[in-house]
Parts: sequence; structure tokens; C-alpha cells
Amino acid sequence: TADGLIMSCTDSDNMQKEAFAAYGAATFKRACETMEQLSGESAGMLFFESENHRIVTIRTGEALLIALTGKDVRMGMVLVEMEKSAQKIKRLLE
Repeated sequence: TADGLIMSCTDSDNMQKEAFAAYGAATFKRACETMEQLSGESAGMLFFESENHRIVTIRTGEALLIALTGKDVRMGMVLVEMEKSAQKIKRLLE
């Protein structure tokens, strides 16, 4: 959720899911506040990367879809699939 509560998660043993969700939601919230202050608009997506990974967060109505990927993935395909999933999630939550 936008508050960092996990609604669904793929199985991964190499990260703490609750911390990932909470930090992802907090980061997106702060980015939205910054965007609102600077441009008067609301952010719909947040994208950032480290040396080996990328994180993409997309607003899906009242929830967030957050993906952690490797740096070598085809981001265009990831974004297309995330947009499709975000629309499905948004319809489910309506």
C-alpha cells in the first residue's frame, strides 16, 4: 500500500520484504511531496538505480507497485509489464 504494507510479494530470500515495502513507500511519498512543491503536479512513477540494481515504483490508485530489478534487464519491457500490472491492480482496488 502507499503506507508500506505488503499486499503481495514474489518470493525472495535475499531481502527483507517488510523493510523494502516500507522504505519504498516512504521514498515514493517524499518524491511526490517534492514534485508537488516544485511543479504542482503529482508523481506517478519513481525510478532510481544503484551500481547493480534498479527500483521502479508506480502508483496504482491507492496502492504502489514496486519492483527491484538487476541493472542489466531491459527496462522498456519492465515498464510495459509494470504498467499493465498497475492497471490491473487499480481495477481490482476500485
